[in-house]
Amino acid sequence: MKKIGLVGGTGPESTIMYYKKLNAEIDRLTDGKNMPDIAIESVNFRRAWDYVVQDRFDLLTDYLLEKVNSLIAGGAEIISLSAVTMHAVYRELEKRSGIKLVSIPKAVSDEIVSKGIKKIGLLGTVFTMEQDYMKNDLVNAGVQVVVPNSSERELIGKRIFEELENGIVKQSTLLEFTDIINRMKKEDGIEGVILGCTELPLLLNSENCPVECFDSVDIHLKKLIQMAMEPYTELDLSLEDTEWPFEYTDNDRRIARGIVYDDEGNFYFVRAERDDAFGKATTIETAGGGVEEGEDLLKAIKRELNEELGVEVEVVQKIGVVSDYYNIIHRHNINNYFLCKVISFGDKHLTEDEIESFHLSTLKLNYDEAVAEYEKRKETRLGRLVANRELPVLKRAKEIIENLVIG
Repeated sequence: MKKIGLVGGTGPESTIMYYKKLNAEIDRLTDGKNMPDIAIESVNFRRAWDYVVQDRFDLLTDYLLEKVNSLIAGGAEIISLSAVTMHAVYRELEKRSGIKLVSIPKAVSDEIVSKGIKKIGLLGTVFTMEQDYMKNDLVNAGVQVVVPNSSERELIGKRIFEELENGIVKQSTLLEFTDIINRMKKEDGIEGVILGCTELPLLLNSENCPVECFDSVDIHLKKLIQMAMEPYTELDLSLEDTEWPFEYTDNDRRIARGIVYDDEGNFYFVRAERDDAFGKATTIETAGGGVEEGEDLLKAIKRELNEELGVEVEVVQKIGVVSDYYNIIHRHNINNYFLCKVISFGDKHLTEDEIESFHLSTLKLNYDEAVAEYEKRKETRLGRLVANRELPVLKRAKEIIENLVIG
């Protein structure tokens, strides 16, 4: 089971709800045999909310990015914000962290679209009701989003901030909210309502809501649980060098490598033309290189891909580790492979050796073309070693991408 990482504390009550429900539901689904590893980075809610009120989304992004990076460093494989309002900086967080976060708005949109609903009400903080980040996925899917009127929005925001964020649930507040929903049903024709604040389920649920109720917390939790329990095993391969005889190794090299792809189904590799201890050979290989001292794998892969391909990427997930040997130079390679999606291209930063000795260039190929190129390069001893190491990784990468598209 994958480790779950939550950016919590926005506010504390919903974070507790996430923690309890993740444990309880996974325990139930596994018949009492399993519970998840969960890491929580809790923010100072007052500080985060002040950034929202002051429109300092640059500072909010910086603050939340610290928490996301801490979760990554702690080994979390599925990472999410645990508050709708914090999704105001969701896309910038994804871009700067280089990983894919599990989005509350996208999960909610997918659920509503699956029910065939065409007009939905949205309740949340004033900011969430008035901004677009909770609406965009729905609008793009052809769903009309309706929010309460100005005075109603002010009331809802006040009750969330002064009561629900502090765990206070009042019957009088429930009556106020159901009156608002009933008005929207009668006057605006809403078919359901989104509880677009993670504290709202403390007050409203399917039993007391006048229309079909879409609990953003419950929907998001289901998505997190599904992803945590998805059967996925990282590659773990150990390969021998069958081209040159083994004598000894004097170097264990830790390497970060990337299977880089784009939305059009292309993969990006480096082509090298070399004449050295391995002999004369033209090879196709994934971009990557040695991890520097004090550098973690995520920083290493982003640096290497920027240097060799000139590309900025989103690190989607780790594919696995392939251990192999280059006996001719007495080296043991520990290759850490990551699936990386293109964000943008810029300038390469090749070393003089990569330019003069290896003549590195970029290859852009679809999957079948890439497999054919690896097979072609098996004409040389080094080409066979590289192909034997990388073809299984490329195949696994293709499977993961197909599952992401289906999901």
